[in-house]
Amino acid sequence: MPESFCPLCHSVFASGSSGFCSNDGSQLRPIEELGANWIGKVIHDKYRITRYVGAGGMAEVYEAEHVALSRTVAIKLLHARFTSDPIIVERFKQEARLVSVIAHPNVVTVEDFGTLADGTLYMVMELLRGKSLEEALEEGEIDPTFAIDIAMQACEGLQAAHDKNIIHRDIKPGNIFLHRACDAATCAEVNVKVLDLGVARLVGEDAKSNLTVTGTVFGTPEYMSPQQAMGSELDFRSDIYSMGVVVYHMLVGTVPFSASSFLGVLTKHLTESPTWPAKVARERGLPVEAEEVVMKALRKNPDHRYGSIRELRDALSGLRPQVVASLSVRPSATPGSASPSVVPSRPASASIHRVPLGIARGSDQEVVEIAPDIFWVGRRQGGLLECNSYLRVYRGNGTQLAVLIDPGPHRDLEVISSKVSSVLGSLDKIDILFLNHQDPDVCSNAPTIQQYNPRTHVLCSEDTWRLVQFYGLRQQGFSAIEHFRDQTALLSTGHRVSFVPTPYCHFRGAVMYYDHETRVLFSGDLFGGLSRNRNLVATPDDLADVEIFHQLYMPSSKALQLAVERIRRLDPKPRLIAPQHGGLVVEERIEPMLHRFEALQVGVDLLVTGKERDRFVKAANELVQGFVGLFGESHVAALLRQFASDGSFPNLFVLSGELGITDIKIEPGAALRALVRDVSSSAPPAQLRAIERVVDETLGRHGVSLAVAPEDRFGARHFVIDVEE
Repeated sequence: MPESFCPLCHSVFASGSSGFCSNDGSQLRPIEELGANWIGKVIHDKYRITRYVGAGGMAEVYEAEHVALSRTVAIKLLHARFTSDPIIVERFKQEARLVSVIAHPNVVTVEDFGTLADGTLYMVMELLRGKSLEEALEEGEIDPTFAIDIAMQACEGLQAAHDKNIIHRDIKPGNIFLHRACDAATCAEVNVKVLDLGVARLVGEDAKSNLTVTGTVFGTPEYMSPQQAMGSELDFRSDIYSMGVVVYHMLVGTVPFSASSFLGVLTKHLTESPTWPAKVARERGLPVEAEEVVMKALRKNPDHRYGSIRELRDALSGLRPQVVASLSVRPSATPGSASPSVVPSRPASASIHRVPLGIARGSDQEVVEIAPDIFWVGRRQGGLLECNSYLRVYRGNGTQLAVLIDPGPHRDLEVISSKVSSVLGSLDKIDILFLNHQDPDVCSNAPTIQQYNPRTHVLCSEDTWRLVQFYGLRQQGFSAIEHFRDQTALLSTGHRVSFVPTPYCHFRGAVMYYDHETRVLFSGDLFGGLSRNRNLVATPDDLADVEIFHQLYMPSSKALQLAVERIRRLDPKPRLIAPQHGGLVVEERIEPMLHRFEALQVGVDLLVTGKERDRFVKAANELVQGFVGLFGESHVAALLRQFASDGSFPNLFVLSGELGITDIKIEPGAALRALVRDVSSSAPPAQLRAIERVVDETLGRHGVSLAVAPEDRFGARHFVIDVEE
């Protein structure tokens, strides 16, 4: 007897089976000998079949070449015996239709569809290389971070289906494909593809036109929702349950319910509550938060699950940094694998030696241990703005975790690489890159290091990531500090790390890194200074250089004051501050510098006092009211909305309602110029004189003169703000 399959659950059985499905008791159908009759044939003068890939209960899959384009594709051919079965034929057609409607990068793509002369239906799809999630799970334990990445991508594909009112109804590891070669034990980047919409259906589809009817159970029992097990009418929340089972399986290595029969599994889905294997979860390095995220998807009542698959995806995204923080050290890169050519090939030099902080000269040959297991691995060449990179090595609970803080600019990569290698053995032993902010002198080396070891994770703020991702960093290798509870990470080694946001010091997404055990604060630009001093420890004379640095780069005294306030809240208090530029600040000099920072005037505060700012705010509100008189409320409100932040720049105006300005967040003169410019640009030429009159009268009442360049008097494009004393 040849191989056979179950027409209900699509399981394939080896020759010699009993003739009935062990899952549901259905009578099995034989599968004919596969492959030989199709190899070498050309379909519709376009696709030459070159290789047999595999088969399921309904169809065979082949690799083929597009004759004209010399491009490889996959062709799915319906088994010949089903060409006369209207239900299966329609199901095959529906799969092609639904997949083409979804059109999402996380759902397999259908490129063509048709019928051959002998009645065989075919579907041309993108050729996927890699393995299914089912195969990956069979090979061994999956890295928890990788598991979450897989689940998040699968959720995105499912959400795209749900957005088109399509329910998948058979979410399981066998229908989630990891495109490109993938080792189940590693976190190598893959593109996840949701497969097999053969039993999918449209929400609200009429039962007579549907390929199943209420009361019929379709799907794979271990991954079915209780509603699906009862044969009830389904909605999107059934897929949420099934996806929850998949996540459960990936994270803890087993499914919530198993039994010796199809019916036994369904009964458990209906009557038993799933339990979270806490001991297994701890052994796998999962944080306690994982239980809440996964088990919410598995609630019996669909009203108590996530409201959408997108909500599940967001919950997994929030869980991811907790997983990163709790994991043991991940394996190093595969031995013998080739390194990218951009990675420096210089080995760790025998001349590199460790020196204590007190005698360090900041040379290329020095790795300076500034605190226990914290190393300065930067470079000093005598410039005004040298960059500091730091390596923190955590050891505990039988594991090691290496964090490179501010990996530095390209010009320093070779030296940094050699110094890191002298401590760790090689650059690929770095587990985490922490980026204080987005400047190239902070993070230019991050994509190179992540390319060298794809498992290296990036920690930074969401605002920083918005910009640094354009360097070529991997989204799947990023965790936002905002997603850590209380912005504190408890590492697998037992150490505690806090992330301290210092917005606008000097970038809006800047974040400090505080190591509680050593009491070292990695402050980024805060405490950074311009200095030609090659010594690593800042002297009292360096304070003036630090103040100059802040007056050049810091936008506001308020930003400095907020940073000082947050540093003073740290418990225990820092013993050493390690900035990204300049010298390290030792304990006895920290408080005097904090005191100076509180009174230091920088940025816009050098130009505008509190009274002057109030004057600008009042003038801005009167300008708005004058413009309302000329153009109406809706037009002016629409103009003000254009100044709202999209996350990549600060709000120019803080609004109360649609038309009331309560504060100006940038240099006030620039804000008023922008407001008048935009109003003038949108106005017809006949009204420019009226605009000019409103501007002159309003600013005159508040002692602010707005001078207009003579060549652009009526366009009002260029203005100079003068505050009258």
